[in-house]
Amino acid sequence: MAGVRSVARLRTARRAGRAGFSPAEAKYFGENAKLVRGVVVVRCLSGLNAECQLKTDGGPVTADLVSGNYFSTLGVGMQAGRGFLDDDDRLDAPRAVAIVSDAMWRNRFGADPGIIGREVRLDDVTFTIVGVAARDFTGTRMERRDVWLPLSSMVLLRPGRSQVRNQLTDPSSDHSQASIAARLAPTATLAGARAEAA
Repeated sequence: MAGVRSVARLRTARRAGRAGFSPAEAKYFGENAKLVRGVVVVRCLSGLNAECQLKTDGGPVTADLVSGNYFSTLGVGMQAGRGFLDDDDRLDAPRAVAIVSDAMWRNRFGADPGIIGREVRLDDVTFTIVGVAARDFTGTRMERRDVWLPLSSMVLLRPGRSQVRNQLTDPSSDHSQASIAARLAPTATLAGARAEAA
């Protein structure tokens, strides 16, 4: 339980109609903050799809795009396969890999023990399943998630939209639907981390 308490969700004050972080802002914070060890970024293709849903052959699934360190920083294990690697979430070479929930593995794939390496089409883009998340893990939002994709795969899902790439590279981007959580450094306080984020 001590590890769970050391992860805190951070929010920004609403400014000019923005209430969250752009993915690039969150990345900058993670690379420059002194009071946190890991910053995870979570968002959906908000504004580019409805309610974080992606299409599959078997019907819509709820999906989150997350930073490559999402599962490792949160300490979420896999019941099959692996979590994301840093190289999975590189903007210069995004990888079409996915981690599915236990529920999706059971309901869509019949708990197939050979699920790792299997392909799934999400919004007409083929992704390779590399992991099945721990059975009790349903995501970091109130609503259950079926699948997680690396944040950089935004450019694979929406290749013709320049603003998508800008969200990932430009800290001043107005597209700020990302939420972030940070694992506090051993001697850090939540108040100190919030002040640093501000």
